[in-house]
Amino acid sequence: MTRPQSLHRLFLPAVLLALGAHLPAQQAEAKREFAAIQKEYDAEFAELRKAAAGLPQAESGALYTEFFATVLPEFLERTAVLARAERGSPLAHDAWSRIISQATSMAPMAEVSKKLVSEALDALLADHLDSKTLGNVVASLRYSASVLGDETVLRFADELGRRTPLLEVRAEARFAHAAVLAAGSVAGDPRRKQALAELAALESEFGELASSNGRSHGENARGLRFELENLSIGQACPDFSAVDAEGVAFKLSDYKGKVVLIDFWGFW
Repeated sequence: MTRPQSLHRLFLPAVLLALGAHLPAQQAEAKREFAAIQKEYDAEFAELRKAAAGLPQAESGALYTEFFATVLPEFLERTAVLARAERGSPLAHDAWSRIISQATSMAPMAEVSKKLVSEALDALLADHLDSKTLGNVVASLRYSASVLGDETVLRFADELGRRTPLLEVRAEARFAHAAVLAAGSVAGDPRRKQALAELAALESEFGELASSNGRSHGENARGLRFELENLSIGQACPDFSAVDAEGVAFKLSDYKGKVVLIDFWGFW
């Protein structure tokens, strides 16, 4: 009776050692596959841009729409397969993040792409809450709310803001949540009232903390609050001073009572 137990004690460590040696090889193969998928996608997208170059806008737009409706979802699913197999790993984090950035890069978005983005967001919340890069994810995601749907972005920003242990990520999520609530709202809208309250709290709690755009969260919160409180449709435009095309200084109030068309432009 003792011999089989003894053999079992010898055999189990050997099996575990073999499995441990095999894991790095699997991970290396997964990384190579991830890189190959992205390289193939980049080549396909380069071909798309080449084919669309010089075409009338309607025709080039149709090519891009078809690509994002049929070709992109295939690459997203292949990336998702890797992410699911490597759950919780740095590779899974990178794969889910890539799915989000690629799927939200252009509208309209195919329904299958929306589902994969939702899966990616859930995976990041489940397995990668300690990642600093989630601040960048949520900061850019708010610009895709019109494509993904407000509720998808609001849910992710809310959960991330409550659950992440990282203050800088929490602040980015809180600002993104307020910004999505504020977008398209009008005076008297409950969403605007909630956004203003969230921005005031953000400024109080994280005012001095640097944000992803280089300004402090206090500056960002004050800027959006000013916009909501002073620059809505139907409100009087705040007075300002400027110089016209001939170099003559003026104030907006100089033209009070007149129809004024203001054209702001610049280079980035």
